[in-house]
Amino acid sequence: MRSWALAAVAAVVVLSGVLGAVFVPISDAPGADTAATFYLDESLTTVSNPNAPELTIDAAARHAVWDHTRRPDGGPCCDGGKWTVTHDWLVPESLTTGEGSAVTLALVVSDVDPEQRLYMQMSMRAPDSNQALGVQYPDQQGARETFHFPISAGYASANELTITIQVVSAEITYHYKRAAAPPGCPGSNSARAAALNEVRVTAVKPGVEFHKAGMPDGKWCPVTVDTVLKQGDEISLDPDGEVTLAFADNSTVTLRGFPTQLKIASFFTEGGVVRTEILLKMGEVAAQVNKSEATKSDFRIKTPTDVSSVRGTKFVVFYDPGSKTSLTSVKEGVVRVDPKKAGLRTVAVRAGKEVEVGRGSMSNVVGIGKAGARNGNNRREALARVRAVIARGNDPCGSTTPRRGAFGVKPAEEGWAISVKLIGEHRGTSKWRVAGRKVKPLNALAKQLAKRCA
Repeated sequence: MRSWALAAVAAVVVLSGVLGAVFVPISDAPGADTAATFYLDESLTTVSNPNAPELTIDAAARHAVWDHTRRPDGGPCCDGGKWTVTHDWLVPESLTTGEGSAVTLALVVSDVDPEQRLYMQMSMRAPDSNQALGVQYPDQQGARETFHFPISAGYASANELTITIQVVSAEITYHYKRAAAPPGCPGSNSARAAALNEVRVTAVKPGVEFHKAGMPDGKWCPVTVDTVLKQGDEISLDPDGEVTLAFADNSTVTLRGFPTQLKIASFFTEGGVVRTEILLKMGEVAAQVNKSEATKSDFRIKTPTDVSSVRGTKFVVFYDPGSKTSLTSVKEGVVRVDPKKAGLRTVAVRAGKEVEVGRGSMSNVVGIGKAGARNGNNRREALARVRAVIARGNDPCGSTTPRRGAFGVKPAEEGWAISVKLIGEHRGTSKWRVAGRKVKPLNALAKQLAKRCA
C-alpha cells in the first residue's frame, strides 16, 4: 500500500555517538475508544536550520546535504577535515491510532579528506518513539533502516501529531492533522443524492486512491465508501486494494488483483442513453453492464490498443502497459472488440471466450485462458502468479508499485518474462520468469521479495 511519501530529507550528523537531546515518550496521552486518522499537511512543515549554508535542506525535493568540503565565504576549510553527507528518509502520509507506522532513515558519507574515522548520525522523533541511525566511517559508507512504532489509541482525541527529523542541529517537523480526509481532498458525499453524471463508490478496501480533474497532478486522495467520481477523475489501485464503482445505469465496475489505473473519460446522458467511456491505463477491470428498458446504456472500455463496447453483459478487460497489449474475456453476453490498428478486424467475443489485441496484431477468439497462452498461462495469469509472490513480500519489504507503467509481460522461452517496478523502501525493477506453475526470481530485488526481505 502507498503508506509512504518521500519527505524533506535531513540527517543528524555528529562526531559522537550520543544524541544531543532525549525525547520523552507520551505514554498516557488523552484517550478515546474510537480510532482517529491524522493526515500529513505539507503546508505546515517547519524547518529550523542553524547549520546553513553548509547544510542545505530542500523540503520540496526531500533531500539534504552536509557539504563540509568548502566554505561559501572563501575562508579556510575545514575544521576537522572535509566530508559530504547526504540524507534521505521516508515518512508516512497518515497516522492512525491503534495501528503501527514507520519512518525510514538513510545516510551516505563520501569525499572524506584526510581519511579518518568519523561517526555520522541522523535521528527521528515520533509519537512514543525516538530512534537514531549511525554510520561509523570508514567501516561503513552508508546505512538505511526502517523504524517501526505503534500509534497509541490514547492519541485518538488529539488534534495534531508530529514527526521530527534531526540533522546536525537542524530540525524538520512534519505536522499531521486529525481529519476525515487529507488536506485538499473532498470529504464524504454520503448525504448527497446520486446524479446521472456521477459514479459512486459502493465498496472499497485499503490501497485505493483517486485524483479529481483539476487538482494538482501529484494530489491523490484516499477512496472511501460513497466517494463520488465524475468525468475526468482517475482511480489508482495498489495490488492489494479493491474497489467497486456504481454507475447511474446500474452498471458496476470492480478493480482488484493487480496494480490498476483507470480514468472516467466520459459519462453523460444523451437522448435517453447513458454513455460511459472508461480509459484503462493499466491493470484489470471487471464490468457488469445491466440491460434495462428503463435506462439504456452505451458502455465502453478503451485501452491504448482497442475498444470494448457492450449492452448487457459481464466481461473483464486486462491491459499490460509494458507490452501495450489488452486481453478481453467475456463471462456473459457478447462484447464487441474493435482494435485501433488499421487493418485488424472488429470481432464479437461471446461468453466463455477471449481475445488478445496488441499494437499490431490480435489473436483468434478462443476459450478463456488460451488467448496468447504460453506453457499453460496467458499473460494475465502469468502476471497473477508473480503478483501473488510480490504481495507476500510487499509489507515486509516496505514496497509497492507506481501508479503508471508498473509492469510488463513479454514472451520468453517456455513461458513469460515479467518485470514489475517497485517504489518505497526497496525500489527498482524486479524481474521474473514464469513457466507453467513455476515462478522464478531473476534479479536481486525479485529474490528479496520472494524471501520477504528476511
